[in-house]
Amino acid sequence: MADTLIDAAKLHDYFDISKDIKEGRLTPHIGAASRRLRKWVGELVYTDALAAQPTDALRKADLQNAEAALAMHFALPGLNTQLTAGGVLKTRREGGAAGAPVILSYLTPSEVKLLAQAYLEQAEEIARAYILTDGTPAAEFEVAG
Repeated sequence: MADTLIDAAKLHDYFDISKDIKEGRLTPHIGAASRRLRKWVGELVYTDALAAQPTDALRKADLQNAEAALAMHFALPGLNTQLTAGGVLKTRREGGAAGAPVILSYLTPSEVKLLAQAYLEQAEEIARAYILTDGTPAAEFEVAG
């Protein structure tokens, strides 16, 4: 039985992530997302969603989606950073069609932070119906709504 609701292949599919980004760059963030989601919804709900035949298939699908958004929240800062011998890469020139150069620009740290926050908010919204709100210690926080 898997320990997480999604894996790197599923995350690649959810967000059309480049195949150049290897599983090892995503797996730690999926693990962090799984641990956060477990705290939000509780171990019983999360464990049920791990089952091949969960008691609520829609809840499982929602939690998989929330876990994927959380994984992106955790992964984005690292995925947006390319370290070279000269430092952190901001722009890169590549050959384009017919030899014309293409300049690639990456998001700034503040833009990455905003996007990561958007993924966190999306995950919270998706999981809201299943988040513990009864004061159970496993809940990281209560979502009012």
